[in-house]
Amino acid sequence: MDSSDTSDTEDLEETFSVVTDYEVMANKILPDLGQEIDDFKYNTWHVTNWRHLEKRITGPEFEVGNWKWRILLFPFGNDNQDTVSIYLDSVNPKAGWHSCVQLALVLWNPEDPTQYISHHAHHRFTAEEPDWGFTRFYDLRKLFTPCENRTRAIIENDSANITAFVRVLKDPTGVLWHNFINYDSRIETGYVGFKNKDATYMNSLLQSLYCTTYFRKAVYQIPTEYDESIKSVTLALQRVFYQLQTSDTPVETTELTESFGWDSIDSFMQHDLQGFNRVLQDFFERKMKGTKADGAITKLFVGKMKTYVKCINVDYESSRVEDYYDIQLNVNGCKTLRDSFKYYIQEETLKGYNMYKAEGYGLQDAKKGVIFESFPPVLHLQLKRFEYDIQNDKIVKNNDRYEFPMEIDLEEFLSGDADKSIPHKYLLHGVLVHSSDLHGAHYFVLLKPEKDGKWFKFDDDRVTPVIDKEVLEDNYGGEHPNVNTTRIRSAGKKHKRSTNAYMLVYIRESNVDEIMSPMVSEDIPEHLQRRVQLERALEEQKQLEMEERHLYLIVKIVTAERFKVHQGFDLANFDDRQYPLSEVYTYNILKTETYEAFKDNISRTFNILPQQVRFWVLVNRQNKTVRPDAPIPETYTNTSMEEIHKKMTSRQKEMKLYMEIADRSINGKTWFPTIPETIMVFLKYFDPDKQALEGLGHLYIQKFDKVGNITRVLCKKKEFPPNTPLKLYEEIKPNMIDEMKLDSTFQQSEIYDGDIICFQKTLTEREIQEHTTAGRYWNIPDFYKSFTSNVVVSFKPKFDYFCNVEVVTVENFKKHQGFDLVDFGDCQDSLPGVYLYKILKKETYGVFKGKISQKFNVFPEQIQFWVLKSRQNDTIRPYIPLLEFFSKQSMEEICINMNSEKNELKLFMEIADKPINGNMWFPITGGNNSILIFLKYFNPNTQTLKGLCHLYVQKSGKIKDYINLFCEKENLPPNTPLKIYEEIGSYVIKEMDLDSTFQLRNGDIICFQKDLTEKEKKKYIKSGYIYNIPQFYKSLSLYTVQSKLKPEFDLGLNKKCTYDQVAGAVAAHLNMDPIKLRFTKAHPTSGMPKKVINQTTNQTLLEIFQTAHLSIPAHVLFYEMLDTSIVELEMKKFIKVYWLGHKVKDEEAIDLCLPKSAVVNNVIEEILKKVTLSSPNLRIRLFEVHHDKIQREYIGTEPIGRIPEHVTLYAEVTPQDEIHANQNDRTIQVYHFIEDPIRVHGIPFKFVIKDGETLAVTKVRLRHRLGMSEKDFSKIKIAIVPITSYAEPKYLEDDDIILSEKKLSNEECLGLDHIDKIGCIEIVKAIFNQG
Repeated sequence: MDSSDTSDTEDLEETFSVVTDYEVMANKILPDLGQEIDDFKYNTWHVTNWRHLEKRITGPEFEVGNWKWRILLFPFGNDNQDTVSIYLDSVNPKAGWHSCVQLALVLWNPEDPTQYISHHAHHRFTAEEPDWGFTRFYDLRKLFTPCENRTRAIIENDSANITAFVRVLKDPTGVLWHNFINYDSRIETGYVGFKNKDATYMNSLLQSLYCTTYFRKAVYQIPTEYDESIKSVTLALQRVFYQLQTSDTPVETTELTESFGWDSIDSFMQHDLQGFNRVLQDFFERKMKGTKADGAITKLFVGKMKTYVKCINVDYESSRVEDYYDIQLNVNGCKTLRDSFKYYIQEETLKGYNMYKAEGYGLQDAKKGVIFESFPPVLHLQLKRFEYDIQNDKIVKNNDRYEFPMEIDLEEFLSGDADKSIPHKYLLHGVLVHSSDLHGAHYFVLLKPEKDGKWFKFDDDRVTPVIDKEVLEDNYGGEHPNVNTTRIRSAGKKHKRSTNAYMLVYIRESNVDEIMSPMVSEDIPEHLQRRVQLERALEEQKQLEMEERHLYLIVKIVTAERFKVHQGFDLANFDDRQYPLSEVYTYNILKTETYEAFKDNISRTFNILPQQVRFWVLVNRQNKTVRPDAPIPETYTNTSMEEIHKKMTSRQKEMKLYMEIADRSINGKTWFPTIPETIMVFLKYFDPDKQALEGLGHLYIQKFDKVGNITRVLCKKKEFPPNTPLKLYEEIKPNMIDEMKLDSTFQQSEIYDGDIICFQKTLTEREIQEHTTAGRYWNIPDFYKSFTSNVVVSFKPKFDYFCNVEVVTVENFKKHQGFDLVDFGDCQDSLPGVYLYKILKKETYGVFKGKISQKFNVFPEQIQFWVLKSRQNDTIRPYIPLLEFFSKQSMEEICINMNSEKNELKLFMEIADKPINGNMWFPITGGNNSILIFLKYFNPNTQTLKGLCHLYVQKSGKIKDYINLFCEKENLPPNTPLKIYEEIGSYVIKEMDLDSTFQLRNGDIICFQKDLTEKEKKKYIKSGYIYNIPQFYKSLSLYTVQSKLKPEFDLGLNKKCTYDQVAGAVAAHLNMDPIKLRFTKAHPTSGMPKKVINQTTNQTLLEIFQTAHLSIPAHVLFYEMLDTSIVELEMKKFIKVYWLGHKVKDEEAIDLCLPKSAVVNNVIEEILKKVTLSSPNLRIRLFEVHHDKIQREYIGTEPIGRIPEHVTLYAEVTPQDEIHANQNDRTIQVYHFIEDPIRVHGIPFKFVIKDGETLAVTKVRLRHRLGMSEKDFSKIKIAIVPITSYAEPKYLEDDDIILSEKKLSNEECLGLDHIDKIGCIEIVKAIFNQG
């Protein structure tokens, strides 16, 4: 509304000017803004009775530029009593309307038009900003008296005139003076920009390359299906281009810059626009070799120029023709682009002391110069704006005016021998602009993306239309134009514009149609579309989860079962990281869910009746304990859980509950005692022999009963004789464990609901002495004190090579009766209706998919796995599909990235019968594409709910349009009336509006049934049948909650614990014999297993964790569950050997246990007992591998104690060609890598290079050794690589070469470069080292 902060204002109080000379006045007070005027009008409003005006009034309406306007006056100020406020106001503006207006408001004396005050401004009027003017137009008091060189008052006789001068300016781009609030580049221009990541020159160049569609298509043609974005520059650029093409929001370049290896602003500062352009062109020229895009860079950007020296007096010329990718043109001394080209080819005369020495002619006068032999279709011209200032010893920017045209003919700059059969007329396509000086640079680019289209300005995240003047004149540089010269305060000093062209892009007119040909869907790789759509779907899912998070409340439930095993303070440890966190039951529930529904759901989860359950709210007491405070009243049945949370636990983000379960009713009516008459306390028993607490549940007591009265009850709970002497303590808080007086009442002992009583046997002096001698705590207070000396130790399985993959098929889904696709439950070993696989973590997804496809007798391309993930509402649904680019990822990586449990993965296996369109088997999901849903049908006659199938539906499609498809899936007649529901959560079933769109997400479940008549409903009711889907879901019971033993767990152990005590605690957790456990320390930096801890050690836990460098590193111990006693095992060494068959890909793991005194020959003897050889005369060898390369081959006499723990051992039959090799044959190592020799994988092996053998024959032997088909082996490149140091591989291309003649050194070996999916998947286990 107020222009004071955003527009120019000016006071003009000249007695020589006359307001009524309106045209002259307008030209005087309205400066030239350089914009074309569409309409101009002025309007005068005579205001009378000023002192009695209302606070806000408007003048008469007048029309300018096809819109009505009026003057808006606040005679006594707008929120300011000291000034007059005057504005220009648009009348009833509509949404989407705008008008660009230059305005002046003049307040003047009606009797003397030379007495006036004026202000001017310009503004874009919209429905959101309908008026503009001056809140502090003038001091109110000064208007009524002559002042400030005025001879008369402005307001006389309580009246004055206000004149509005209004110029409506043309807005050819539609964005003149736009504030860009809620501006959408995609909607307004069809293009999007980049998010600013400091290197704005990169954004400008990428936009230019993107708009060169021939280049974009060529980049798309480079194979990247199995690349990783963060490691592949090509894939990262493909993604950027595709996102620029399809995204509605500015595009991120993080992955692209990370693929360059740029991770800081310093990295960006090391490059400039020209350097970055050359790096990109060189890189993609290499990447395009051997692909469909081969030669595209040369075709687009490469021209030829000749450098020559030509003698004047003799017939001699020396010349050299070179390629160029861009041309650097001088700005200094040149006024136009044509001047620069003339300067570039200007000849230099070599004479006098600078004569040229011509071969055979001696010193000669000569002409030296450069001439162009050809210009490329896309011409990049670098303007040399930056120069070295010798006097000041620094780089300075030249901001001189430099003009360039929309069209230029360059034929005159070609040599006489150049091909001039095609025109050399070039059209301006892009202007890359540098703004400011050397120290504060900003780049943007002006581009004309279509041949006959508009020009646009791409300035980071904003794209706007521009006119030719903004492309040319505004970027020529030079002095500021004579617009608003009053702003330039430095008198006598010329100010040059620091925003000017830095690089120009021209396209040859005859090539424009080819270079700028429109993109079609076939130009974009299918895998790229699927990849980006998947990522967008993931982002949408995350966004949806974030948006839904506030709808849910986290509820944590402690049960008697969880309390029983808790070792620590309170009933459980919810969030104190100093101690192991308790594994309580955690639920995400809707805040709107009623207490009745919540109680009903939980009771069914535990397979008990709702009336047997009562929930106690746990609160934080002032002494920092967390205890049950009060039960949730049954009167809260219809109260939402959010309201209960606010009323009963207002200060806690989560709701913590204790679930009390009654076995039987008290008097046939009630299940629980009334609270005012009784107190509920919790019991813990301390066993000094086990050094452990045991939670014994809760007990109701009377306030006035004596403490000693409950000792018999306590003895009964532990099955002690009734009169066993006991010691009772109250757990008041962590540092306060007080003994209770048995003859005091509970009221006298200040016992309240939720208090904890701990007890133990009263020990004899002898028993106390025995515990003390053994280093055990013998009483409850001391045991509690030991908690403060505890450390949390994380125990992990040492040989954790596998992850569990649970696969759900369509058949499983069809048989399932219940929620979700199947019931996963918490079962440890097997799940009904689910295929359970133990997969090597290092196995790639491609290998896993290949194995499963073989098992189900389908091709791998027919299978698509969907990751199943837990949602916030505790359902487990398909989340995203695993596409082709996951093929090279290990199953461990996928587990970690896709699932909260790093060793578990739940998958739905989708099988396609036939391709959709040639080579695409599955629809693209995500964004506005299809979504995957599942169908269930409820049959009230059979009282069954069965899974029918999965479907792809359009997110925007209406449900009623799919009714006949639903009917078809259940063989119902077309147009059968249906009732359709969405299974939102385990107990949330919502009927769907048939007229609404799906608006679901991947993995949602739709249930349907016939729409029954009232007669049919009554029939089912009479028969005792459930007749609708919501009732049927209510009747379902979930699986019984079982405790799943996790392989990784935390224990709180005292720092002074001995080895045996640690083993005892771990054994108790794992429910096994402690003598069959072995522990290994973790490496302090890598976290990997390092050194086995001897069972005979006398170190304490604290001493075990101490190292030379770190006093207490991360408290991690690896454990092994042994088949034999640790005492026996420590006399032996455990060795795992992988036995290789005749082909390198065949392997079998053999576990051996030998005395520590054994040698390698004993290992080979044991291996021979476990394998079958084709001949007893075959020779066996053992070799060790580290980092996928052979480190040594054993001769047999080495003690096994010298075999390092971190290596992998392989055993094989020594090949016959090695045994029978002659003196000229050479045995070398062969190993596998992918693209780069440092990216090693697979099983290395030894191989004989036969004397005089061609590479073609060697390849045949290699192929047989690997057990590969000719087709698969043809994908592998063979190279000579050094085995230790890094160097570029020397690829062997010619099949006729004799490899033995290469004279390979002892430091060289053969490398097999697996460059594509086939080479990775078909080798199967040769890909990743299973050890």
